[in-house]
Amino acid sequence: MRTFLYGRRMYETMVFWETVHNEPDVPPHILQRARDWQAAEKIVYSTTLESVSGAKTRGQSTEAADSQLRARPRSKPISSA
Repeated sequence: MRTFLYGRRMYETMVFWETVHNEPDVPPHILQRARDWQAAEKIVYSTTLESVSGAKTRGQSTEAADSQLRARPRSKPISSA
């Protein structure tokens, strides 16, 4: 399963993939990209969006993003020899 993480501005650009299949004469490779995008889970981090649209899409506050980043395991620094 894929999960895409977006900020508000990128999400507003990418939501195009939700409805492109309704356009006339859409090339097959565009339709495949739209199906891939629609199948993925999407999390949108924003302090200004009141709601998000589309299947498998949920909104989160930027505070939630900050706490998730803090909880993420950190990789060890590469030591020079």
